[in-house]
Amino acid sequence: MKILLDVDDVCLDLLPEWLMRYNNEWGDSVAPEDITEWDMKPFVKCGERIYSYLNEINLYSDVMPVEGALNGITKLRALGNKIIFVTAKSHPFKLHRLKQLRMFDERMDGYAVAANKNLIDGDVLIDDNPANVIGFPREAILFSRPHNTGIHMASLNKFRANGWINVIDLIDEIATQSL
Repeated sequence: MKILLDVDDVCLDLLPEWLMRYNNEWGDSVAPEDITEWDMKPFVKCGERIYSYLNEINLYSDVMPVEGALNGITKLRALGNKIIFVTAKSHPFKLHRLKQLRMFDERMDGYAVAANKNLIDGDVLIDDNPANVIGFPREAILFSRPHNTGIHMASLNKFRANGWINVIDLIDEIATQSL
């Protein structure tokens, strides 16, 4: 299968670094688990300015993988799947960080920037943004994060993964259904 993997907060754990920068500047103590909706503005003092941190050139310097992501991606490849990393927001060092952490394999993987992930051809999308998962025309898995826990995928005929081990199980289930 061709699997589309969202980069931020599915592969790279961006939110802790993002909030650390915000907390340092604003003297706040917001943690990732405090962000319980997709829109971060209600949870921070700076409102819309929270999104300006995404443009900082060194933002990805210390971003680490989401727990289990490296092993999960390696397992997906070993099962014969094609991996395409997809991201809605371009950043000059995002792909570099994926390579640095040995998550992206230049010989095998693809990389795409698209605000509308429906435009990217794939069999399965794994994303933390409920709107992307709900709108994806094929199989899609919502990767659980605190900001999407209020969304119920079963009623929408979509999957939810509670971590990378669960992603592998769901991909196996989807592959079995496709046979």
